[in-house]
Formats: sequence, structure tokens, C-alpha cells
Amino acid sequence: MKGAEAQVNYSEIRSPIDGVVTDRPLFAGETAATGAPLVTVMDTSSLLAKTHIAQSLAQQMKVGDGANVSVPGVADPVPATVSLISPALDPAARPSRSGSNRQQIRCAQGRHPGQVSITGRTVEKALKVPAAAVVAAEDGTKAVMVVGDDGAAHRKPVTLGITDADDVQITSGLAPGDIVITGGAYGLDEGTKVKVGPAADDSKAGGTD
Repeated sequence: MKGAEAQVNYSEIRSPIDGVVTDRPLFAGETAATGAPLVTVMDTSSLLAKTHIAQSLAQQMKVGDGANVSVPGVADPVPATVSLISPALDPAARPSRSGSNRQQIRCAQGRHPGQVSITGRTVEKALKVPAAAVVAAEDGTKAVMVVGDDGAAHRKPVTLGITDADDVQITSGLAPGDIVITGGAYGLDEGTKVKVGPAADDSKAGGTD
């Protein structure tokens, strides 16, 4: 009887963790080979989302920064926390991402990640301009073209701070009230006469050029 009970116990497989069966290579009636896996169980209570970001942005991040993971089919983003910032670049990254770092984000809920949004360094009341307005010189210095009181474009060296998808912070070189040329600055020479017109949204609303 004890031998029969032992055989019955062998027929029941118990996972040491709670999770979801993600793979079952064997089916009912098949004989399992010694050491062959029967089922794969994944613990989905805590997942890691890995993403590549630019090295310059990775240097502005730290472990513990907040993040959101947008999951396809899920309306609300899943809150997450940056748990690891890789100290080395990923050699397998595409050439356009050769300066990328790998981030690991521990999700608060067990869902498959889709798109990751990381909250980096924040600056209150930052003075910023569109990234397209910044002109780079051959020596690596940065500048913007501003409209002077004489109605001409003038190059003004600036120091950049943090950036986001569209804008860049100016830490020095500009003052509130400066008129910055946000498009076509690369094609302007020092002292080129310019005409200031209404913004695109104003012209759509009935303004004149």
C-alpha cells in the first residue's frame, strides 16, 4: 500500500512558486526522459523590462527613479522603478544605438511590458528652446541664433542642460525675452536681416505674415 501511495504521489507535480505555465513540452501519455523538463512555470508577480537609451541620458538617471510601462491592451500604464543602470554599453546594439545603456526596470505588476517611459532629472522653471534651434560649431560649442534690436540674426553661445524629446534646457547664454530663431538657423549668417512674423498657430487663427 505504501508503495502504491508513493507512486500516486510521484504522479502529482507541484511547483515551488506561484505563477503561470508558459511551456509544456510533453503531453499526456508521453514518457519523460531523465532530466527533461515537464513544464515551465513563470513567476509574473515581478517582471524586468529592459530598454536601450542614449548614454548621455543614462548619465542623468539613478537607481530608484520612477518609470511607467505601457502594456499593449492595458489602458493604464504600469508603475515601475529603475532597479539597475548598466555600467557598460551594449555591443549588440544597432550602430545608431552604439552609445546606449541597458536599463532594467522592475515592474510593480506582472504584465508584459511594451513601451517604457522613465522620469529622469527634473528642473523647475527651466529656460528651454526647441532642440532644432541649437546650432553646433565645428569645435563642439553650441549656440542659438537670436533676433537683435537691429532686426538682424546674431549668434549667441549657450550652455545646454537636460533635454527631452523636443526641447533642451539653456543654463546660460540666454535671457527671458530673447527672440530665438527656432527653424532654419543653420542657414543664417551673422548679421542677416530677418523679419519677425506671427507664430504658425496665430496665422492659422487669422493672423497675417
